[in-house]
This record gives sequence, C-alpha cells and structure tokens, in this order.
Amino acid sequence: MGECSMTTETETHQGWANRETWAMNLHLSNDKRFYDLACEAAAFGVEKAIGHLGAEVFAENALPVDWLHNGPVTNFVAMELEKICGFLQEELEGTCSLCGSEVNEQRTHLLRLMFTDVGSVWRVDWLQMAPHWIESIEDRIPDIKERLFANG
Repeated sequence: MGECSMTTETETHQGWANRETWAMNLHLSNDKRFYDLACEAAAFGVEKAIGHLGAEVFAENALPVDWLHNGPVTNFVAMELEKICGFLQEELEGTCSLCGSEVNEQRTHLLRLMFTDVGSVWRVDWLQMAPHWIESIEDRIPDIKERLFANG
C-alpha cells in the first residue's frame, strides 16, 4: 500500500510572501515610470488614510511605526497599489479609459514582460508590498498632512 506523505513547503520567495509578490514589486521598483506610479499610488493611499483617520491620530507629522506594517494606512496604500496594477493591465489590454490614446511600444513591451513574469496577479500580496512603498514616500507625509489640514 502506498503512503501519502504531506510536506509543508513555504511559498516565500526572496523574503516576499510568494514569487508573484516579489516579481510585481521588482518590476514596479525597476522602471522609473512604474516606480513613480507606485509612489503616487502610495502617496494617494496615505492621503486617503490621513483624511479618513484625522490629523489628531498623527503625532509630529509621522505615521505610527506599527502602521507601516499592519494598520489602516497599510490597507489604504495596498488598495491603491492594486488599483494602479489594474489600470496597467487595462492599458496593456487597450481597455483603460484613463490611459489616453497614445500607444507607446516600449511601455507596452514592459507591461507585457511584467504581467508575464508576475503570472497570477491575484496572488500578489499587496498588504506585504504596502510598507515598502510607504517608506518610499515617507518624506512626503508631512506635506500631505499639512495640505489636508491646513484649513482646520
């Protein structure tokens, strides 16, 4: 009689939750245009979180450290990163209403490479990626807060 043995393998890849998360973060980080888009998504997520939570939550213009890795700010940033990815997929498919009509062959090639390399976008752990992108724009957080609460 054959025995079935169960092995427990972790899917982590290069310190990330899985290969898809690692690959997505790598592609967003390695192309200036994608990097800038991801930073804008992170800044917008932080802005939404600060606006939602209120100025009194933030001491000395800083985010509470634990929120970089697990908290409402991380959730907002993760949602914005995922939205940007959706727009990039739509751009590749030619269905993005926000992307304009200009077709750039080099960008299309980079998008095709990114999504082919990532594979299953649904497996990307956006919550794990969010702290990396929050740290990338951390110097902008005081300006975001000031702009949001300048009149109040």
